[in-house]
Amino acid sequence: MTAAPERVGLEDFELHSPVRPKNVLEAMRREAERHKALLGEGRTLVPNRYTVGLSAYDHRRWAPHATQLAQDLAVHQAALIADQAWIVYGDVSVEIFVLEDLDTGTFRVAALLEPDPPPLVSFGDEAVATLVSAEGQVWPLSAGLTVLGRDRQSGVRLRDPGVSRRHLILEAADDRITLTDLGSHNGTRVNGHPVATVDLRPGDVIEVGGTHLTLRSAT
Repeated sequence: MTAAPERVGLEDFELHSPVRPKNVLEAMRREAERHKALLGEGRTLVPNRYTVGLSAYDHRRWAPHATQLAQDLAVHQAALIADQAWIVYGDVSVEIFVLEDLDTGTFRVAALLEPDPPPLVSFGDEAVATLVSAEGQVWPLSAGLTVLGRDRQSGVRLRDPGVSRRHLILEAADDRITLTDLGSHNGTRVNGHPVATVDLRPGDVIEVGGTHLTLRSAT
């Protein structure tokens, strides 16, 4: 019986590049920290997809091992996420590509939530609250998670250029609705104040981009 091949460590590749995998992994950790979103019951959501941009020179040096390096970086990042007891939607993945505008020895890491969190994870058909726009449009909120953003899969989809694709999450649970900004470009305000995460009350006004939404109780 043939033994399974031993996984190559991140620093065991002969890359001949000033960009080291351990530095990329540290940047991925920082991106996860920067984009983490606090959900209810002490849960923390972090991105599951990471992209690594390299200069043309460094990409040529990484290219012979790029597939294995991407897999190993994903495994290490998944282990970090598990150690921190964070949660992700979907498997952790890493993509390595060339960015022509980067200088040799520099790199760029970005983090994304993909696939999108489900638009609505419902534990019942009955709405527990509604969001009402200034124009009178109404979105019912059921128990569970609702993503608000421009993306077509969002439970609350807004066609507002100032709103990010996945702008924020609303979690309705235990008679409480918690808003968590997902690292949106323009941020989120509630009653005129910038917020990262906050418990909402009926009558609160959520401001995203140029859109104002008022939370109303369902009764």
